[in-house]
Amino acid sequence: MFKLLRSDFYRASRFKIFYCLIALNALVAVIGVFNTYSYYLYLGEQYNAYRVFLQGFGGGFSFLGILSAVLVSIYIGHEFSCGAMRNKIVSGGGRSKIYLSKLIVSSLMGAIVYLSYHLVNFIFGSALMGWQGASAANVALSLLAGLFMTLAYCSIFTAVAMLSKNTIVSLLTGIFGALIMLMVVMWLTGEMNGSYGPDPNNPDVAIFYPCQWPVWLKWCAWIFIKLIPSGQSVLLTAGETSEYLLYIAFSCAWIALSAAGGSLLFRKTDMK
Repeated sequence: MFKLLRSDFYRASRFKIFYCLIALNALVAVIGVFNTYSYYLYLGEQYNAYRVFLQGFGGGFSFLGILSAVLVSIYIGHEFSCGAMRNKIVSGGGRSKIYLSKLIVSSLMGAIVYLSYHLVNFIFGSALMGWQGASAANVALSLLAGLFMTLAYCSIFTAVAMLSKNTIVSLLTGIFGALIMLMVVMWLTGEMNGSYGPDPNNPDVAIFYPCQWPVWLKWCAWIFIKLIPSGQSVLLTAGETSEYLLYIAFSCAWIALSAAGGSLLFRKTDMK
């Protein structure tokens, strides 16, 4: 296992796309800081580093999901395309150990890409705008929940890449999967939050129509939203601060499922 990890960490250190994604996420943070700073100057302290911080969870674009899909799919897919994965198996590396090594290294790279955004914001956003209205506990717990959310993304995409054995398939599955899940989350939240529509008695007046779903169906929808990384991304971006531990628990479940279930399925995968 140690030799596999050392080999994978060496590959990761020379993986150019990894550094490109770090730079890209850091650039997004820089843009976010200076864009918010322009509002801060003219509209007041409610526009500050905390607003930039919340944008770092991906939100309505599922940005972290896309970055994770690109990172993991290309990193793992290359070993299948060049035959390195087959050589490791033939040489007796052990499929479970190979899978876990890829999971560990992919997750670490994903965590670094995630943290690059927040590091930039903590440096420049703090210096320019401060964190008015944000408690240290909420910031710390949000950051931790976002980290585990990112690890969950990487765990899911590791399973997809290792089982599909194809860079293009895993890349498209990851990107479109994250976007489709995001659209499902946005639709569910929109339905459950209700909507405004014309008053039947006075078409010129808009009234609020609450969601008519049964309680048990609403409960299932909210559990689904909080369970998947794309749903957590939306909730964290919106500043939901009440259920951090639940988000982390669900993310840990994805990580454990990938480590146990993914490695078991990979052991039975045909490598021809």
